[in-house]
Amino acid sequence: MINNNSNETSRYVIYDFETTGRNSNWDQIIQVGAILVDDKLTELDRLEMRSSLKPGLIPEPGALLVNNTSPEMLAKSNLSHYSMIKELSKKLSEWSPAIFMGYNSIDFDEEFLRKTLFKTLYNPYFTQLNGNKRCDILNMVRSASIFLPEVIKFEKNNKGNPILKLDQIAPLNNINHEAHDALGDVLATNEIAKILSLRAEDIWNSALISSTRSEVNAKIKNELLFCCSEFIYGKTKPFLVSFVCEHPVFKWPQCFDLSKDPKEFFNMSKNELSIEIKKSPKVIRTIKDNKNPIIMDYNNYLKIVNSLNLVKMNILTEQKICRKIVHLGQ
Repeated sequence: MINNNSNETSRYVIYDFETTGRNSNWDQIIQVGAILVDDKLTELDRLEMRSSLKPGLIPEPGALLVNNTSPEMLAKSNLSHYSMIKELSKKLSEWSPAIFMGYNSIDFDEEFLRKTLFKTLYNPYFTQLNGNKRCDILNMVRSASIFLPEVIKFEKNNKGNPILKLDQIAPLNNINHEAHDALGDVLATNEIAKILSLRAEDIWNSALISSTRSEVNAKIKNELLFCCSEFIYGKTKPFLVSFVCEHPVFKWPQCFDLSKDPKEFFNMSKNELSIEIKKSPKVIRTIKDNKNPIIMDYNNYLKIVNSLNLVKMNILTEQKICRKIVHLGQ
């Protein structure tokens, strides 16, 4: 079990945006929903706002249908987009320091938040500075779907992959949900968070520990081997890996996939190794340490993958392959 000793922040901000489309460069936030909760996920404060449309911006009709937003609603709002963002920035500052969370927030809501703050001359990296951290509840749900599938109820699609959309899992887990309303999504996300914090404690604590890039790297480099997961073609897949080196440009941790026997790579030349590591499936897995990866104890992998040949853990004492891979990036 991963302890939560490194997490000193005891308050969380759960937030969600409804937007005019999916392009964070051109579309805009039209509705904000956010709540401040304590370490028991009990609500302390809330914020809900809806703004008018920015001049010259044409919303995607499909997005408005999903958001249940009519052109009349956008026209009637007395709150300008800038005024809404100004109030949002003020409230988030009042709530800080905190861990900022959402459902798919790092890949969607956070992108809108950063670019919107930048355009309105506020600090775009607010959620990662001055003691603030960030997590993504969707990452936790995906990990739970493979390591603890009994915790969050879900259905599967015709390919056998879990359907983990918030509007799909909320009713299955007896959560009242006003779907595609910013505050409605926030309240449902908080209920999912409560389930995870109580019934998937290892996953919850791992996510909190991984809420900053520095903590992710410290965890990865201090563990001889560990379990991680990736979302690939609609399915979450577990990997047992060991840290090798950092990416020469992006500095992301590069880890060896121990489903492959490392001994097969020890006597390869640099050219042979360069060709081999480019093949699919990749033997070198990239951990995007700035996207709140779930890093688990290796025993979680062994619980669900029984065919692992433990002799493959020889990578822990062999360093030749590590040196070769590092040289490839130089």
